[in-house]
Amino acid sequence: MGLAPADYPLHFAARHDGGSHIEPLAPDGWRLRVTERGQVLAETRFADDEALLYRLVCDVAAAEGARLHAGQSANGKDPRRADFSRRMELVGKVSPAWRIRLAEELAQWLARHPYNDRSSSPAPSGQSAAKAPKGWIGPAFVITLVLGLVLGWAAAHYPLWSVWQTQQRLHAEGFAVRAAVIERHRTDGRFADEYLLTYCYQGATRTLEGRDSVDWVTFSSVDYDGASIDVVYDPADQETSMVEGNDRAGRLAWIYAAIDALLMLVIAWEWRKSRREGAAG
Repeated sequence: MGLAPADYPLHFAARHDGGSHIEPLAPDGWRLRVTERGQVLAETRFADDEALLYRLVCDVAAAEGARLHAGQSANGKDPRRADFSRRMELVGKVSPAWRIRLAEELAQWLARHPYNDRSSSPAPSGQSAAKAPKGWIGPAFVITLVLGLVLGWAAAHYPLWSVWQTQQRLHAEGFAVRAAVIERHRTDGRFADEYLLTYCYQGATRTLEGRDSVDWVTFSSVDYDGASIDVVYDPADQETSMVEGNDRAGRLAWIYAAIDALLMLVIAWEWRKSRREGAAG
């Protein structure tokens, strides 16, 4: 085959390192085994010397073809062309009949996995290479992606919209009553602390309990449980209430605005990065 024998030595005993070795079988034939750490990973039996030699020669040719494949620069051609051509060249040095046999086997493989060549024609002088026209899948994917992002953004902002709607309704239609504070609680948040007041108020038909997240000024002004505070409740839904004058939606809006601004900065940075990489490419 014209190759250095030391590059592809034959082993007749197990080395247990993931490599292969051959063993004779009685009364005739051969066995090719792959072993590692005392275990047999693969085993192939051959009825005669020719079957074994054909397998060994094809394995060496495949290794040489893969080496050629890895060393090639991208030129638009499917690298398997040079790989398979090198295999048949090496096998043909041993036996022309084996070369024909290998060509038939590779043809069967290519029938299932054909070559995938890409055009590499240079662009005219002074002109950049024209981009391949995009099919409907490209625009459809972009539209779907944008629509998904918009819907995701809207879903993430729904809590803000819900709080704002409730707050506006209570400001416009709510009944103001005096309530007794029954619990004061501060929650340590990741971005900001939350100050919660739990209170008891008299609705139109029964006594109810409510909870509202307030600002620090309101929370600190109610310095003990049992203090009185003004609240408003929805006459159509007496269990919906809030502390009078509380602007919970406004505080949430600042948090959402900061998150949106950070997200826009990340998107802008990624876009500029892709533009620079595209220009460099």
